[in-house]
Amino acid sequence: MNDNSRLNRLEDLFDEVSESIGIVKIDHCLKNLDSLAQSLNKFFAGTNCNRVIYTYNPDKIPFGVSVMPILDADDVIRTIQSDYKLIVKEYNVELDSRLFEEDVKLTDDEITALLIHDIAAMTSDSSPAEEVKRALDKYLQDNHEVLKLSDSIHYKEMLSYGFRDAMRKVTTAFEKAETTDTDITLFELLPPTYAGYYKSGFEKVEKQLLVYNAVANTKFLVLSWVMRLYNDVLHNRIAALHTIAKCMEMTPSQLEKKELSNLARRLNRIDDDSLLESSSLLTEARNSLYDKLTMPLEKSEDTCNKLKLMVDGCNDDEEAADITHSINNQLTLIDDYVKNDPTMGKDEYNQWNGMFKDMVRARHQLTGSRATFFAKQQKMLNTWKGQDAQ
Repeated sequence: MNDNSRLNRLEDLFDEVSESIGIVKIDHCLKNLDSLAQSLNKFFAGTNCNRVIYTYNPDKIPFGVSVMPILDADDVIRTIQSDYKLIVKEYNVELDSRLFEEDVKLTDDEITALLIHDIAAMTSDSSPAEEVKRALDKYLQDNHEVLKLSDSIHYKEMLSYGFRDAMRKVTTAFEKAETTDTDITLFELLPPTYAGYYKSGFEKVEKQLLVYNAVANTKFLVLSWVMRLYNDVLHNRIAALHTIAKCMEMTPSQLEKKELSNLARRLNRIDDDSLLESSSLLTEARNSLYDKLTMPLEKSEDTCNKLKLMVDGCNDDEEAADITHSINNQLTLIDDYVKNDPTMGKDEYNQWNGMFKDMVRARHQLTGSRATFFAKQQKMLNTWKGQDAQ
C-alpha cells in the first residue's frame, strides 16, 4: 500500500470511528457500543478493544475518556523486574456522558480525536510502561525501600493495579495541563486537520474543567498508595478497605469501580500467614536467576562493582534512571538470596550484607552525584562568563 492509499485508508477509518461516536451520542445501547469497538479495532490494527462502556455521569467528578490496559499480572512483574518492553495489545474503553453534553460543545470529530489520542498513546509502544517503571524506581529510591515480589496472585494483582492505573494516567489527555508536541505526533500519519480536532477538543475540555487532575499532577498518587499498602498489608489493610469503599462511592467510572472491587477482594484474601515479609522473589524468577549463577557471590560482587562505576560516571538523567532500575533489581536479588539460604554462614552473610549496603549508598549517591556534576558545570560556565560564582 503506497502512502496516499494508507493516508486515505486512515482518513476513512477515522471518519468511521467518528460516525460511530455520533451514533453512540444519540443511542448508547450495547449494539452501538460494540460497533464503536469494532471501528477502533480497524483503526488500531493489531490491538483489541475488548469493550466500550458508556457511563452516565450527571454530578460526579468527570473523567472524560478512560482507556484501561488489560495486562497479565506476571507481565507487569516481568516488566518491573527486568528490561522487558511491555506493549499493550488489549484494552477497555469507558466514555463519560459529560463528553456529550451540549454545553461542552465537543464535535464528534473532536471526541474521536481525544479518544484516538489516548488509545494511540497507550498502545503505540512501550513508553507508558517505561515511564511508570521509572516512577516506581524513583519511589523506591526516595523512600529507601527494596521491592519484594511474592508468589501470591493477590500481591501480584495488587501491584498490577497500581501499575496499570499509572499507565492510564500518564497517557490520557484528561490528566494533561496542556497539549504537547508528542500529542500531535500521534496524528502525524493524518492530515493537519485531524491534529486540529485534538487541539480544539482539548481546549474545550480544559475550558469546561474536564481536565480535573492536570494542575495537581496526581498521575502516580495511586501507585504510591498501592506501594505503601503492598509493603505492609498487616497494618494498612483495614484503612485501605475504608479508602477503597469511599473511592467507589465517589468515582462515576465503572472500570475504576471494578478495579477497586477486585483490589478489595485481593486484600481480603491475603492470609496473615502469607504476608509479604515471609516471601520475596517469584519462585520462577528466582530459579531462572540462580540457575545461571554458578558463583552467585562473585557474580553479584562483579555486578555491584560495575554499577558503582556507572554511578560515579553518571551525569545524565536518562542514564541515571536506567542505573537506578538496575540497582533496585540488584537490591531485590541480594535481599532474596540471603533470606532464602538457611545454610549461609556468618562470613558469607557479611559479604552479602556489605554488597547490599554498597548498593544502598550507590542509589543514594546517584542523585547527589548528578546534582554535584551540574553544579560544577554551572560554576564553570559562570567563571567563563567572568561572573562571581557562588
